[in-house]
Amino acid sequence: MKRFFFTLFIFILPIVISSCSKKVENSLIYEDTTFGLSITGVSKQTKNLVIPNTATFNGTEKKIVSIKDQAFLNDQTLETIAFSSNIKSIGIESFKGCTSLNNIDFPDSLTSIGISAFENNTSITKVYFPSSLRDISISSFEGCTNLKQITFQNGNERIMDDAFKGCSSLVSIYGASNIQNIMSGAFQDCTSLYNLDLGFGLLTLGPKVFYNCINLAHIIIPSRVTSIQESTFSGCYNLISCKLPYELTSIEKEAFMGCVSLEKLYISKNIKYISNSTFLDCNKEKTQIYLEVSSEVASTFPNNWNNNLTVIYNYESD
Repeated sequence: MKRFFFTLFIFILPIVISSCSKKVENSLIYEDTTFGLSITGVSKQTKNLVIPNTATFNGTEKKIVSIKDQAFLNDQTLETIAFSSNIKSIGIESFKGCTSLNNIDFPDSLTSIGISAFENNTSITKVYFPSSLRDISISSFEGCTNLKQITFQNGNERIMDDAFKGCSSLVSIYGASNIQNIMSGAFQDCTSLYNLDLGFGLLTLGPKVFYNCINLAHIIIPSRVTSIQESTFSGCYNLISCKLPYELTSIEKEAFMGCVSLEKLYISKNIKYISNSTFLDCNKEKTQIYLEVSSEVASTFPNNWNNNLTVIYNYESD
């Protein structure tokens, strides 16, 4: 009998602890953490979510500081969110698949957005990032096919892998001069991007950043970028002009593959390496490469680096 009651106690104990560690107030479900309250979900779905600054938990008023991982995953009823001024973090996949969500106003307190937090939210049209947010996380807005406008602020420094991949309606990017690093595939398949000036702050541009951005026609790469990575502009078949930085030292494989509309490309004397597949499938009748170095210097590049495109050597830069 004692063994029976001990087993029953062990079975019930986690349930009791779990029920005591969570609280429902105004349809929001909370759990207590070291830093404050975290929202884990809702007891009743709503179109318009309002997150208060505080809530009472076990008789004590506490700040609401975070949204837990997957808290609103695939909630297709949710249309708008009003975040409180205390929210600091939004968890992994917390709003992923919320296909009706169309209005997001991030608070100035926000310091982190989790991986895939707003992925596949097909109703979002614009996003304004607060200066308190350093990183735009991996796949955070991937597949947001109606996202048209994003605005960055001072303090936003890194756009992580696939952050805006597949945002096929994206046409306007503001405040990009503050961004220092754009990681792999960040804007891949953003098929509505046309004219882009990345600004002076950029240091690194990862592989496949603009892969298959089929309407991208003009882009300026900032002066401190020293390498064009693998497949950065691959498949951008409407790319006409790309202003490369003077300090550029390398252009990796397939960086401009299939850029059949590319016209004149100017490359400074600082270049040390160009892959033999950098210009694969470019237009031999249209594309001209202007090198500030001699043919002797270029002979140190891999064989057929220019893929039979016209090359003008020893051009003088302005």
